[in-house]
This record gives sequence, C-alpha cells and structure tokens, in this order.
Amino acid sequence: MYDTESLNKSLSWNQDDLSRVIEGLNEDGFGVMQSVIPAQICDSMIAEFEKMAEEQISENTADPLKYSNNINTIAMGQHMVRNVMLRNPEMFMPTIDIAPVMAVLDAIIDDTVILEGSSANNAVAVDGNYSRLIHIDSNLAPADPTNTLDVVAFLCMSDFTATNGATRIWPKTHKSGIQIHRDPAYKDKVPPGHVELIAPKGSIAFVLGHTWHQMGENIDHTDRWVLLNHYKRWWIKPSTDYTKCGPQVFEQLTDAQKVLLGFNSIPPKDQVLRYKTLIKVDEIPGGYEEALSN
Repeated sequence: MYDTESLNKSLSWNQDDLSRVIEGLNEDGFGVMQSVIPAQICDSMIAEFEKMAEEQISENTADPLKYSNNINTIAMGQHMVRNVMLRNPEMFMPTIDIAPVMAVLDAIIDDTVILEGSSANNAVAVDGNYSRLIHIDSNLAPADPTNTLDVVAFLCMSDFTATNGATRIWPKTHKSGIQIHRDPAYKDKVPPGHVELIAPKGSIAFVLGHTWHQMGENIDHTDRWVLLNHYKRWWIKPSTDYTKCGPQVFEQLTDAQKVLLGFNSIPPKDQVLRYKTLIKVDEIPGGYEEALSN
C-alpha cells in the first residue's frame, strides 16, 4: 500500500523543523514537527487501527488473561494495538524508517538503533475511571542527554488536544536522572510542571525515552490515535524479537528496516566464524534463513 520512498515524498518538513526538534529534545526532552503527514494518509491509518483494535478484542476472547488485560487497559483510558507493522506490513512497515524520524535519530543517538516497538494507541474517554502511570520508557535515566538510550516518535494521526488525551510531558526531566515510576519518593504523587503535548493532526512528536510523561485523560470523547514507534540503541535487548518476522516480511524490507528489526545485530552463533555482534548492512544475507543463521 505504501513504500518508504513514496511515503517520504508525501511528507512536509524541512531543515528548520529538524533543528527546532533537536533543540527541544536537548533542552526540554521533547520536540514537535507540525503537520508533516498528509491528512488522507492519517485517515487511512486510523481506519486500519480501528479495524485492528476490534480484531484484537475478538482474538483475545479465547485467552481469558489476554482478554482481561485488554479490557482492563481500555477501562482505564487506553486502547493499544501492538506490533502494527507485523499485522499489516504493507501499510505500516514504511513508517518505521521515514526520513524525518531517521534524521532525528541520527542527530540524537550517535549509534546504530533498533526498533523497540510499533504500536497504535488511542485515548479512550472513561468518565472518572482514568488511571495512567507517570513513567519513562527507557531502562535507565541518564542525566546527560548525550547518553540517551531511547527515542519515541509519536506519529499523530489525530489532533492532540488538552481534552482528548494528549500526552503530558514534564519538561527538562530528561536531566533528572530519576526513573519516576520506580522511585518511592514519587509513589502516588503527581509532580507539578507538566505541559500537554499539543499537536495538529499529521504532526510527529519526539520524546526522549527518559523524559517523564503520562498519557492524558480524554474528557471530550473524540479519538486521539497515534502510532508510537520506539527506538533504542542496538545493544539493548528489545521487548520483541523482530528477526522472527518470517520470510514474507523479510523479503519486503529495505536495508534500513533490516537494521531496525535487528538483522545486523544478531549475536554470533559461532565465534570461529564471527566474533562481533554488529555487522555492516551489506553483510546481511539476502535470504531470511541465512540472515538468521549468519
């Protein structure tokens, strides 16, 4: 349905936008490129998110634990569909390596990065039952931004407003060195100073993995769909092993996507043949089984 090249051509952004985002990430821990993705593409992706969300509930009815977790999360204000780029690779795989995101990653993380996750997320109005954790996404909270481990790109398919569940951000907390969701000093406390991540439909917001944030409360019953693409340094173990994507998906991947899915950072099977984990992109074998066994 899409490919990275055609998707990139449809995007609206420039070097000034990139500079502002990089400055915001370094100074405040977040930044926004406004109105990058065409509205028509946003609408088509939202339609697919809604279809996937319904399918996920149906799929999980056979597993009481999964079904319960899914329903409980929705009841507290969030509907999430994980790994959308595997559910529909033709539509969503091209989003993981679009040019503005890769440019930000190159500027912020001076290292090879991999994909930690790609999830569709909607803020659901739950009329008094809202409960979402203030947290960071990174495994560690480095106080020096040059040691950033993770960056999350928010591809805003809907408007992000103060009343429909826009993410709450605590500026400059990326320099605190504190994992707020694990620190007893902040248990059951909401620290002052947050701002809402307000952005028009089609914007791309970027949040450092160690910036404090929280999913906002939806009080106006309008959808707030976002595609969350989470990236981290290659040597950190991801929560999903995307190298198990299968040959059909592998054959569709660009070189950049193969790197993001971890195909050039598979640990050696035999140190006689290879003793370094990270290999060059052009050293990734062309066949799926060969790439896994390399």
